Amino acid sequence: MQMKFPNASFVFLVLTIIFAMGESQAAFRIKYISSEFVYLDAGSADSLMIGDKLTIMRKQVRIADLEVAFTAQHSASCKILLSQAKIIAGDQAIVTAKAEQVEIKPDTTSMEMPFATEIIEEAQVKKERRSPSAIMSGSIAVQYYHFDDQSESNMDFSQPSSRLNFRVRQLWGKEITFKVRARTYRNERTRVYRSTVPQDEWKNRIYELSISYGNKELPMNFKAGRIVVNEVSGAGFIDGLLIQKKLSNPFSGGVFAGTQPEWRNSKFQTSGRKFGGYLLYDWDKGGWRYEGAVAGVGEYHYATISREYLCFQNEYSHQSKWGVFQSAEIDINRNWRRDRAGETIKLSNLYISARYRLSSNILTAVSFDNRRNYWTYDTQTLADSLFDDAMRQGLQTNLSLRLPWDLAVYGRYGYNKRETESDATHSYSISLSKNNLILKGLRASFQYSAFSSLITDGHHWAANLGGYLTKNGYSSVEYGSYAYEYQVDATDRQYFWLRLDSQMEVYNRIYLQGQYEYDWGDVYSGKKVLMEIGYRF
Repeated sequence: MQMKFPNASFVFLVLTIIFAMGESQAAFRIKYISSEFVYLDAGSADSLMIGDKLTIMRKQVRIADLEVAFTAQHSASCKILLSQAKIIAGDQAIVTAKAEQVEIKPDTTSMEMPFATEIIEEAQVKKERRSPSAIMSGSIAVQYYHFDDQSESNMDFSQPSSRLNFRVRQLWGKEITFKVRARTYRNERTRVYRSTVPQDEWKNRIYELSISYGNKELPMNFKAGRIVVNEVSGAGFIDGLLIQKKLSNPFSGGVFAGTQPEWRNSKFQTSGRKFGGYLLYDWDKGGWRYEGAVAGVGEYHYATISREYLCFQNEYSHQSKWGVFQSAEIDINRNWRRDRAGETIKLSNLYISARYRLSSNILTAVSFDNRRNYWTYDTQTLADSLFDDAMRQGLQTNLSLRLPWDLAVYGRYGYNKRETESDATHSYSISLSKNNLILKGLRASFQYSAFSSLITDGHHWAANLGGYLTKNGYSSVEYGSYAYEYQVDATDRQYFWLRLDSQMEVYNRIYLQGQYEYDWGDVYSGKKVLMEIGYRF
């Protein structure tokens, strides 16, 4: 079957290998480094979010690429995506891409493109243009994605899109910040998949549109517009107002109120309303640090209760040696929620994690979580037989080793069990990476993971080779496979992929990025192409 997208798409990808990526300005200081994570002296109060991408620069040279894995109020831990040299405390990391994941429920009608947004996030390298009164950063981009389905179903899919991620700080010389994050795209299908999904459709998303004032040192802060309530775990997005006041040191408190964006399309609505208040505690002395938060949140559909709950969050750490984190949500059930849940107070979510650094090159970590589904306005009419309130419990352990010769090893074991099931799901993974393989800047990695559950068994492996072919341009090639087997009838499936990625800067903040992927096997076969051109402010 002939490809149904232009051959120029492959040329576009090849061109990206030729050029170099640009450089960014420093933003956040590295506090300390473990064998697997890098810890920043900044957190959610500084607009960092889980999934944000950062780059460490030293003397105009790219040292490493990071991704935020966890944020507290004034600290964050990051996974190391790529390392070309040793990271040291005091290095500066700049935000190169803001996470576009939102905490409202996803739009399930656009799941046909499972990986397209991932490469975009990695592409958005930010630069700042300073003036006496304001600091601008962000990017604007146009993207085209196409999947050429070469199976019998012939479900080709295309998606042209554009996105804006823009921030202006210190407006009028004051601590005023304006933010906007938005995306518009068009889904184009060869035919109608099902009645609820049209053949062609436009979708527009405004993820954030806000103005804020203040920083953690000022007595009063506020945010207004479509804002992220990152001061409270699980509060998500609202269209409204947040006010925070610094109380007697080290306490601060705040309140927020607004409406919830429609979870299917992020449109403004007035029926869903959210209110809450919180108290924060932040103490740091001699390498010891404690951050705590307690909050109460109410969600309503007009005057009808949707959910009311309390949040508790604590983090205690000592430099890079060890740290403990805890987060919990307790639902307060009143009126119809008490009738459905059968109890007034119910623990709906608990997460505990701990890390301990045995040496500068060995880090161990363990985490435990349990959670239940909870009744909301949207699920109150669901039949009891269809509502799953079984407790899900999970345990995960990690071991990270940084070895000589630029070698790194990472291992993980996971255990998950639902209280209504007799057997648990076990998962395993191991990865090995080698930096500066043969040539400086060339990185090779291999990862293998497997799982075993009551219904299916499966495994996945991938080998990746990438590097800076020019001073500032990065390209990589990956080959991998995924296989699984149904226990009931011993039916097995397997597919393979070959993927080529590249990114570069062509001229004066204009960048290009491309990805080509070929898939074949039992699940599906086809070709995927993604191209993007953008401008960094």
